[in-house]
Amino acid sequence: MKDALEKYRVTGERKAKKKRFKFYLLLGLSAAMVLLLIFAAKFAISWQGLEVSSISVSNPTAVPNATIITALRNEMLESRLRAVIGPGNILFWGLGVKPSSLSVLPELRSVMVDSNLLKKTVSIDAVPRVPFGVICQATTTTCFTFDNSGVIFSASPDVEGPLILKVNDMTGRNLILGETILPQASWFKNFMSVIQGFSSAHLAIKEVDFNDFSLREWQVVPLQGPIFYFSFDFAPDNLGYLLTTLTQRMNFAKTTYVDFRVLDRIYYK
Repeated sequence: MKDALEKYRVTGERKAKKKRFKFYLLLGLSAAMVLLLIFAAKFAISWQGLEVSSISVSNPTAVPNATIITALRNEMLESRLRAVIGPGNILFWGLGVKPSSLSVLPELRSVMVDSNLLKKTVSIDAVPRVPFGVICQATTTTCFTFDNSGVIFSASPDVEGPLILKVNDMTGRNLILGETILPQASWFKNFMSVIQGFSSAHLAIKEVDFNDFSLREWQVVPLQGPIFYFSFDFAPDNLGYLLTTLTQRMNFAKTTYVDFRVLDRIYYK
Protein backbone atom coordinates (compact mmCIF):
# COMPACT_ATOMS: atom_id res chain seq x y z
CA MET A 1 0.00 0.00 0.00
CA LYS A 2 2.81 2.36 0.89
CA ASP A 3 4.64 1.59 -2.35
CA ALA A 4 1.51 2.35 -4.36
CA LEU A 5 1.12 5.79 -2.75
CA GLU A 6 4.76 6.61 -3.50
CA LYS A 7 4.23 5.72 -7.16
CA TYR A 8 1.29 8.10 -7.41
CA ARG A 9 3.32 10.86 -5.77
CA VAL A 10 6.15 10.46 -8.27
CA THR A 11 3.71 10.54 -11.20
CA GLY A 12 2.16 13.82 -9.91
CA GLU A 13 5.56 15.52 -9.68
CA ARG A 14 6.38 14.53 -13.26
CA LYS A 15 3.13 16.09 -14.52
CA ALA A 16 3.83 19.29 -12.59
CA LYS A 17 7.32 19.49 -14.09
CA LYS A 18 5.88 19.09 -17.60
CA LYS A 19 3.35 21.85 -16.94
CA ARG A 20 6.04 24.17 -15.62
CA PHE A 21 8.22 23.43 -18.64
CA LYS A 22 5.39 24.25 -21.06
CA PHE A 23 4.55 27.43 -19.14
CA TYR A 24 8.12 28.74 -19.21
CA LEU A 25 8.46 27.73 -22.86
CA LEU A 26 5.35 29.69 -23.83
CA LEU A 27 6.48 32.61 -21.68
CA GLY A 28 9.87 32.65 -23.38
CA LEU A 29 8.34 32.45 -26.85
CA SER A 30 5.91 35.29 -26.01
CA ALA A 31 8.74 37.47 -24.73
CA ALA A 32 10.74 36.72 -27.88
CA MET A 33 7.76 37.67 -30.06
CA VAL A 34 7.26 40.93 -28.18
CA LEU A 35 10.93 41.82 -28.55
CA LEU A 36 10.76 40.93 -32.23
CA LEU A 37 7.73 43.14 -32.73
CA ILE A 38 9.39 46.02 -30.86
CA PHE A 39 12.51 45.61 -32.99
CA ALA A 40 10.42 45.50 -36.19
CA ALA A 41 8.45 48.57 -35.12
CA LYS A 42 11.61 50.52 -34.30
CA PHE A 43 13.10 49.50 -37.62
CA ALA A 44 9.97 50.62 -39.48
CA ILE A 45 9.84 53.92 -37.63
CA SER A 46 13.52 54.71 -38.19
CA TRP A 47 13.57 53.45 -41.79
CA GLN A 48 14.29 56.38 -44.08
CA GLY A 49 11.95 54.95 -46.67
CA LEU A 50 9.01 56.15 -44.53
CA GLU A 51 10.14 59.75 -44.20
CA VAL A 52 7.58 62.35 -45.28
CA SER A 53 8.58 63.78 -48.65
CA SER A 54 6.26 66.81 -48.68
CA ILE A 55 3.37 68.52 -46.87
CA SER A 56 1.06 70.73 -48.90
CA VAL A 57 -1.61 73.04 -47.48
CA SER A 58 -4.71 74.31 -49.27
CA ASN A 59 -5.31 77.45 -47.27
CA PRO A 60 -7.69 80.28 -48.26
CA THR A 61 -7.31 81.88 -44.82
CA ALA A 62 -4.96 84.52 -43.42
CA VAL A 63 -3.42 81.94 -41.06
CA PRO A 64 0.14 81.03 -42.20
CA ASN A 65 0.61 77.48 -43.49
CA ALA A 66 3.40 76.86 -40.98
CA THR A 67 1.05 77.78 -38.11
CA ILE A 68 -1.57 75.31 -39.34
CA ILE A 69 0.98 72.50 -39.70
CA THR A 70 2.44 73.17 -36.26
CA ALA A 71 -0.97 73.27 -34.56
CA LEU A 72 -2.07 70.08 -36.32
CA ARG A 73 1.19 68.29 -35.48
CA ASN A 74 1.01 69.31 -31.81
CA GLU A 75 -2.55 68.03 -31.47
CA MET A 76 -1.69 64.74 -33.15
CA LEU A 77 1.32 64.32 -30.84
CA GLU A 78 -1.12 63.91 -27.96
CA SER A 79 -1.53 60.32 -29.18
CA ARG A 80 1.12 58.11 -27.53
CA LEU A 81 1.50 55.97 -30.64
CA ARG A 82 1.99 58.99 -32.87
CA ALA A 83 4.40 60.50 -30.35
CA VAL A 84 6.55 57.35 -30.62
CA ILE A 85 6.42 57.35 -34.43
CA GLY A 86 7.14 61.08 -34.80
CA PRO A 87 5.87 63.60 -37.38
CA GLY A 88 8.76 62.92 -39.75
CA ASN A 89 7.30 59.49 -40.51
CA ILE A 90 4.43 59.13 -42.98
CA LEU A 91 2.76 56.64 -40.61
CA PHE A 92 2.32 59.52 -38.15
CA TRP A 93 -0.02 61.22 -40.64
CA GLY A 94 -1.58 58.10 -42.11
CA LEU A 95 -2.62 55.97 -39.13
CA GLY A 96 -5.59 56.52 -36.87
CA VAL A 97 -8.23 59.22 -36.72
CA LYS A 98 -7.09 62.71 -37.66
CA PRO A 99 -8.32 65.95 -36.06
CA SER A 100 -11.20 67.61 -37.90
CA SER A 101 -10.73 70.99 -36.20
CA LEU A 102 -8.11 72.90 -34.21
CA SER A 103 -9.17 74.59 -30.98
CA VAL A 104 -6.07 76.81 -30.99
CA LEU A 105 -7.05 78.20 -34.41
CA PRO A 106 -10.72 79.25 -34.16
CA GLU A 107 -10.38 81.01 -37.53
CA LEU A 108 -10.58 77.57 -39.14
CA ARG A 109 -13.97 75.90 -39.29
CA SER A 110 -12.34 72.55 -40.05
CA VAL A 111 -9.22 70.83 -41.32
CA MET A 112 -8.95 67.73 -43.45
CA VAL A 113 -5.77 65.63 -43.50
CA ASP A 114 -5.03 63.19 -46.29
CA SER A 115 -1.86 61.14 -46.70
CA ASN A 116 -0.43 59.01 -49.49
CA LEU A 117 1.64 56.22 -47.96
CA LEU A 118 3.17 55.22 -51.31
CA LYS A 119 4.24 58.73 -52.31
CA LYS A 120 4.85 59.69 -48.66
CA THR A 121 3.01 62.99 -49.12
CA VAL A 122 0.58 64.81 -46.83
CA SER A 123 -2.11 67.25 -47.94
CA ILE A 124 -4.03 69.50 -45.56
CA ASP A 125 -7.20 71.39 -46.47
CA ALA A 126 -8.07 74.31 -44.21
CA VAL A 127 -11.69 75.50 -44.30
CA PRO A 128 -12.19 79.06 -42.98
CA ARG A 129 -15.11 80.29 -40.92
CA VAL A 130 -17.44 82.64 -42.76
CA PRO A 131 -18.39 85.83 -40.88
CA PHE A 132 -22.06 86.05 -39.93
CA GLY A 133 -22.03 88.98 -37.53
CA VAL A 134 -20.05 91.12 -35.11
CA ILE A 135 -20.43 91.10 -31.33
CA CYS A 136 -19.11 94.00 -29.24
CA GLN A 137 -18.49 94.27 -25.52
CA ALA A 138 -20.43 97.36 -24.53
CA THR A 139 -18.12 98.09 -21.58
CA THR A 140 -14.88 98.06 -23.60
CA THR A 141 -16.03 98.61 -27.23
CA THR A 142 -13.98 95.51 -28.14
CA CYS A 143 -15.55 93.65 -31.06
CA PHE A 144 -15.24 90.17 -32.54
CA THR A 145 -16.51 88.35 -35.61
CA PHE A 146 -18.67 85.21 -35.22
CA ASP A 147 -19.93 82.67 -37.75
CA ASN A 148 -23.33 81.06 -38.27
CA SER A 149 -22.60 78.51 -35.57
CA GLY A 150 -22.00 81.30 -33.05
CA VAL A 151 -18.25 80.73 -32.66
CA ILE A 152 -16.17 83.87 -32.02
CA PHE A 153 -13.11 83.55 -34.23
CA SER A 154 -11.39 86.88 -34.88
CA ALA A 155 -11.13 90.49 -33.76
CA SER A 156 -13.21 93.03 -35.65
CA PRO A 157 -13.65 96.78 -35.87
CA ASP A 158 -16.94 98.24 -34.70
CA VAL A 159 -19.69 98.26 -37.32
CA GLU A 160 -22.88 100.19 -37.96
CA GLY A 161 -25.86 99.77 -40.23
CA PRO A 162 -27.93 96.80 -41.46
CA LEU A 163 -25.37 95.22 -43.80
CA ILE A 164 -23.54 93.38 -41.01
CA LEU A 165 -25.44 92.02 -38.03
CA LYS A 166 -24.21 93.73 -34.86
CA VAL A 167 -24.75 92.37 -31.35
CA ASN A 168 -24.19 94.62 -28.34
CA ASP A 169 -23.18 92.45 -25.41
CA MET A 170 -24.06 94.25 -22.18
CA THR A 171 -23.74 91.22 -19.90
CA GLY A 172 -20.40 92.35 -18.46
CA ARG A 173 -18.60 89.16 -19.49
CA ASN A 174 -15.33 88.95 -21.41
CA LEU A 175 -15.67 87.59 -24.92
CA ILE A 176 -13.08 84.94 -25.75
CA LEU A 177 -11.91 83.63 -29.12
CA GLY A 178 -13.13 80.10 -29.77
CA GLU A 179 -16.17 80.40 -27.49
CA THR A 180 -19.75 80.98 -28.62
CA ILE A 181 -21.75 84.20 -28.35
CA LEU A 182 -24.42 82.46 -26.23
CA PRO A 183 -23.85 80.05 -23.32
CA GLN A 184 -26.47 77.50 -24.42
CA ALA A 185 -26.91 75.84 -27.82
CA SER A 186 -30.71 76.08 -27.58
CA TRP A 187 -30.44 79.83 -27.00
CA PHE A 188 -28.36 80.26 -30.13
CA LYS A 189 -30.79 78.14 -32.14
CA ASN A 190 -33.67 80.37 -31.05
CA PHE A 191 -31.58 83.47 -31.73
CA MET A 192 -30.86 82.33 -35.29
CA SER A 193 -34.52 81.47 -35.86
CA VAL A 194 -35.52 85.01 -34.94
CA ILE A 195 -32.83 86.57 -37.14
CA GLN A 196 -34.00 84.43 -40.07
CA GLY A 197 -37.59 85.51 -39.35
CA PHE A 198 -36.63 89.17 -39.73
CA SER A 199 -34.78 88.36 -42.93
CA SER A 200 -37.77 86.55 -44.46
CA ALA A 201 -40.03 89.48 -43.49
CA HIS A 202 -37.54 91.90 -45.11
CA LEU A 203 -37.12 93.88 -41.91
CA ALA A 204 -33.59 95.29 -41.70
CA ILE A 205 -31.91 94.98 -38.31
CA LYS A 206 -29.89 97.89 -36.97
CA GLU A 207 -28.54 96.01 -33.94
CA VAL A 208 -29.24 93.31 -31.37
CA ASP A 209 -28.85 93.75 -27.61
CA PHE A 210 -27.93 91.03 -25.10
CA ASN A 211 -28.72 92.20 -21.57
CA ASP A 212 -28.44 90.30 -18.29
CA PHE A 213 -28.54 86.58 -19.12
CA SER A 214 -30.34 85.86 -15.85
CA LEU A 215 -33.42 87.52 -17.39
CA ARG A 216 -33.20 85.09 -20.34
CA GLU A 217 -34.29 87.79 -22.79
CA TRP A 218 -32.89 89.92 -25.59
CA GLN A 219 -34.03 92.56 -28.05
CA VAL A 220 -33.87 93.44 -31.72
CA VAL A 221 -33.63 97.05 -32.82
CA PRO A 222 -34.73 97.34 -36.46
CA LEU A 223 -33.52 100.05 -38.79
CA GLN A 224 -37.05 101.46 -38.72
CA GLY A 225 -39.88 100.70 -36.34
CA PRO A 226 -40.32 99.61 -32.73
CA ILE A 227 -38.00 97.55 -30.52
CA PHE A 228 -38.79 93.81 -30.49
CA TYR A 229 -38.36 91.79 -27.29
CA PHE A 230 -37.69 88.03 -27.33
CA SER A 231 -36.97 85.21 -24.89
CA PHE A 232 -33.92 82.98 -25.24
CA ASP A 233 -36.09 80.03 -24.19
CA PHE A 234 -38.09 79.83 -27.42
CA ALA A 235 -38.54 81.34 -30.87
CA PRO A 236 -42.05 82.27 -32.06
CA ASP A 237 -43.44 79.91 -34.69
CA ASN A 238 -43.71 81.33 -38.21
CA LEU A 239 -42.06 84.56 -37.09
CA GLY A 240 -41.48 85.76 -40.64
CA TYR A 241 -45.21 85.52 -41.41
CA LEU A 242 -46.10 87.15 -38.08
CA LEU A 243 -43.78 90.10 -38.70
CA THR A 244 -45.09 90.56 -42.24
CA THR A 245 -48.67 90.55 -40.93
CA LEU A 246 -47.84 93.02 -38.15
CA THR A 247 -46.28 95.46 -40.59
CA GLN A 248 -49.53 95.41 -42.55
CA ARG A 249 -51.87 95.78 -39.58
CA MET A 250 -49.89 98.08 -37.28
CA ASN A 251 -48.43 101.54 -37.68
CA PHE A 252 -44.84 100.85 -36.68
CA ALA A 253 -44.07 104.57 -36.76
CA LYS A 254 -46.34 105.02 -33.74
CA THR A 255 -45.40 101.77 -31.97
CA THR A 256 -42.81 101.80 -29.17
CA TYR A 257 -42.23 98.07 -28.79
CA VAL A 258 -43.53 94.61 -29.73
CA ASP A 259 -43.10 91.93 -27.05
CA PHE A 260 -42.75 88.20 -27.92
CA ARG A 261 -41.39 87.14 -24.52
CA VAL A 262 -44.53 85.17 -23.58
CA LEU A 263 -45.21 81.99 -25.52
CA ASP A 264 -48.07 82.33 -28.05
CA ARG A 265 -48.68 85.93 -26.99
CA ILE A 266 -47.85 89.27 -28.58
CA TYR A 267 -47.88 92.50 -26.59
CA TYR A 268 -47.24 95.94 -28.01
CA LYS A 269 -47.36 99.58 -27.10
